[in-house]
Amino acid sequence: METYFDPELNPDPNVIYSIIDMKKGDVTGDGTLDEVYLLGVQPSGGGGPNYFDDITAVIIDGNSKKTTYLRFKYNSGYNPKLLLADFTGDKFMDIFISIKANPKVERYFYYLFSAVNNNPKSLFNFVAFNEFSEYRVIYRDDYIVEVIGVNTNKIFLIDIRTKPKEYLSRMYGPDGKLIEPVIGDVLRLGNLFPIDVNDDGVLELLAFQRIVGEEPTDILGYIQTFLTFNGTEFRPDLTLLGIEGKTADAQKLIKQNR
Repeated sequence: METYFDPELNPDPNVIYSIIDMKKGDVTGDGTLDEVYLLGVQPSGGGGPNYFDDITAVIIDGNSKKTTYLRFKYNSGYNPKLLLADFTGDKFMDIFISIKANPKVERYFYYLFSAVNNNPKSLFNFVAFNEFSEYRVIYRDDYIVEVIGVNTNKIFLIDIRTKPKEYLSRMYGPDGKLIEPVIGDVLRLGNLFPIDVNDDGVLELLAFQRIVGEEPTDILGYIQTFLTFNGTEFRPDLTLLGIEGKTADAQKLIKQNR
């Protein structure tokens, strides 16, 4: 379980929490504005001004003043951010939190939950998403890379023949055949963007995962997964492959195909 709840914040008086962010919105569903705080502890050992340990969300009910603390299994990182928005369509605010795990790598911890009736429920589990969104990346002859979904049984093909010659020559012979087997990877969840696809005020989620070659810096494209709320949690709905376009003489190509 990636989220758990504590009756109190921390009994140790030597632990000093900083307020990272605070927003107001009706998250409990009683028609009054509640206060939601994002707290964290800045360690004395370093990490920089944007690094926090023991990141915790706090909900103060605007009506009853009841306080609920939300603690996370993965609760350390950089630039923690808090967003209140409607993700389920019930007209109440849900709580979205992002924490960057590493300042040099696009890897985040994400938490999304509702707190209607002061009963917090997880709406998105990034650990389960990473387990489900597993892929195999295999280089094939003729400059084709296959991206195979282990659990979805979907396959995507990437044509890499426009890569630099020195890049291709490391793996392919002059005939376009692989010199030896080459394996890439699809990295764990990178960015997760709240988006309003239907322009109805209810947010969905768009997840990005990098497709890489033999090195993490060799980006071949992105797996883009749309997630929608099924009444209980957010689940993958549509998966697309995104690749960067190459510079070309567009007018010349158009004329050739008239």
